[in-house]
Amino acid sequence: CQLDCWDSALCLAVAPDPFEAIRSVVANAANASPGFRTRYHKAVPEAANLFGWCTWDAFYHKVSPGGIMRGLEAFEKGGVIPKFLIIDDGWQTVRRRIPFSSAATRFLADKVMQWVPATLKDFVSKHAPWLYASLCLLSSAAHFCYRLGSIHANVKFSGFDRGDALASCFVEDERRGFKGVVAAIRARFDVRKIFCWHAMAGYWGGLSDETAGLRKYAPAITKWRLEPSIVAAEPALRHDALTVNGVGIVPPDKVASFHGDMHAYLSGCGIDGVKVDVQSAIGPHGEAFGGATRLTRAYHDSLEESVRRHFDGDCIACMCHSSDDLLHLRTTNICRASDDFFPDEEASHGAHIMAVAFNSLLIGEIAVPDWDMFWSYHKHAKLHAAARAVSGGPLYLSDVPGFTDFDLLRALVLADGTILRARLAGRPTRDCLFASPLQDGRTVLKVWNNNDFGGVIGAFNVQGSRWNKARQKFYKAGIEKPNTVSIAPKDAELPQGSTSGEEGGGTDRFLVWSYRQKRLSEQAWGESEEHLIQPMDFDVFTVVPIIESGGVQCAPLGLVESMMNGAAIIESVAMAPAGAGGGASAGVEARVRIRPASDRRTFLLWAESRPKRAGVAFQYEEATGICRVSLTGREEELTFEW
Repeated sequence: CQLDCWDSALCLAVAPDPFEAIRSVVANAANASPGFRTRYHKAVPEAANLFGWCTWDAFYHKVSPGGIMRGLEAFEKGGVIPKFLIIDDGWQTVRRRIPFSSAATRFLADKVMQWVPATLKDFVSKHAPWLYASLCLLSSAAHFCYRLGSIHANVKFSGFDRGDALASCFVEDERRGFKGVVAAIRARFDVRKIFCWHAMAGYWGGLSDETAGLRKYAPAITKWRLEPSIVAAEPALRHDALTVNGVGIVPPDKVASFHGDMHAYLSGCGIDGVKVDVQSAIGPHGEAFGGATRLTRAYHDSLEESVRRHFDGDCIACMCHSSDDLLHLRTTNICRASDDFFPDEEASHGAHIMAVAFNSLLIGEIAVPDWDMFWSYHKHAKLHAAARAVSGGPLYLSDVPGFTDFDLLRALVLADGTILRARLAGRPTRDCLFASPLQDGRTVLKVWNNNDFGGVIGAFNVQGSRWNKARQKFYKAGIEKPNTVSIAPKDAELPQGSTSGEEGGGTDRFLVWSYRQKRLSEQAWGESEEHLIQPMDFDVFTVVPIIESGGVQCAPLGLVESMMNGAAIIESVAMAPAGAGGGASAGVEARVRIRPASDRRTFLLWAESRPKRAGVAFQYEEATGICRVSLTGREEELTFEW
């Protein structure tokens, strides 16, 4: 039954398949609750299938129209244009907590609470209150304490003749130049979707209570009420800049008006959707508004209704991992799966990939998991790229203009700007669920997913990172070394003995293609083959069933240049007598329906014997059984005859 509320609830599922158990328990919880729906009952935004670029790690708060145009021009020169753009933090009009603070003060304020360990801050707060008060005053200059000063874009976005100076974003400007900026981007580049970032509360520090134009939303400056369990997990939150300075929260009866007005403005400027951040920061303010769940529900109801009305449901939920947030995602169907990609924190990258994979066990049943942006020219770019490829989620970079690895990009993106995305959420394989791919020194993280035909397994040697709770940072544990991983078709959760041709015969044999080694092996469903993975390295294995019909065995492998080569196959190979229905000839015909690559790529098909003819030119390797087809980019179906 479905209830509006309950005092307590436990939903439990038991199944021999751990992934089915999770799927079942989330589905039953959704059926019993009016608050959320599973991903399978929500529309997937088009942006999930488009290659994107986010401005955050490219510019941070210094984003400007000129910078965006330079970035898109750099992609254009490289031959791959993002079809999806996120204008991240830096476009809004915000107010400083300390109007006279200098750039140096802001830098120190942004770093002071991070540099000083929580234990030392505890000591200072107890034994040197005057010093702690000074630290708190300094922290109020941090960017995370700024509050929204207007629902309109700042002066930087009034045109293309403004500078990139950070100071310009603090000038309140009511001109509607943002509409012209968006129109200029669309006129110059073929960008299908443009999203804007904003925090759930408007900005990191909420709304300013000192701005006349925002008083109709009645923002109230409130401070978090942190549960002891939260503080135990994150001691630094006791002294977080927002903890000590408060947030301008719009009350539940006004938040629909606020979200609606801001989204109406953005929609009127030509924006297609929003990335809504800092969602889990709403609940801790609930004590002043009837409780955390009541406040969170009001914000999510308001957000999703406004997004439905103004953006046709296009939204990315970010930093929304509290139960109150996840269980209120009724229509939102892209959800960030972990903390940020931190390009400068060397020890964070392996931990990031492990976290998004394990978090997707739950999040991937509620929404399409977003494993976050990354830099394509980073030291660990290929590792991150492979993780995004098998994630089943969106793919977007945050490259600084002029610093893009286009060879890597072409392994992820087709020429028309779309990506080859798996059907499900990437999750750890069964043998990794209760192992420690980050800290036991031996386990290679394996992430599985399914395509329309076959499956995929990503293998990531991310051993060696650990979390320092006091310093709020990852550090290297010194246990990095090459590790061996066993890959079997069953790891991709493909059913055993289910492959068949039109005549109904299954082979129970699979082909496993290594992206890094460019090597093919034939394996039974439960048969393993070992591979050596170097520290902070990876491989991606495509797994496809062998189809047998009329004494002929074959299997399509997909686009050889792509990490997700198997995702190019839309429909399984269908085997039938060649010329069936017309009586033209005897024999066997294989048909493969594929996604048009939109550029010249190489398609691979394995066949036990050389085809007599095909609808396209091909080369057959007798030693490996591989047929290589050079595509023009327009093909939608390939046929082979024996």
